[in-house]
Amino acid sequence: LVLRGRSLEAISLESVEVKFSGYEGIKAMLSDRPGETLAGWKHALAGGATNIAVGVLNSPPDVVKTRMQEQSSATRRYASSW
Repeated sequence: LVLRGRSLEAISLESVEVKFSGYEGIKAMLSDRPGETLAGWKHALAGGATNIAVGVLNSPPDVVKTRMQEQSSATRRYASSW
């Protein structure tokens, strides 16, 4: 299995697909009608809100992943990501 031992990397939300989907979803919520051309501030708001959400959701697994990578076998604190 290619992803064996890489569960944190697999669930990391720092992907273009997640950001793009979130951006499009927020843009749709800010739109009054489908296909509407949005004002610049609405694009900025959608992009900013998406980046904040992805950052908040991605930070905990990224911290655990970094700590697991830095630990030595003598001071093994994390046995798994769960």
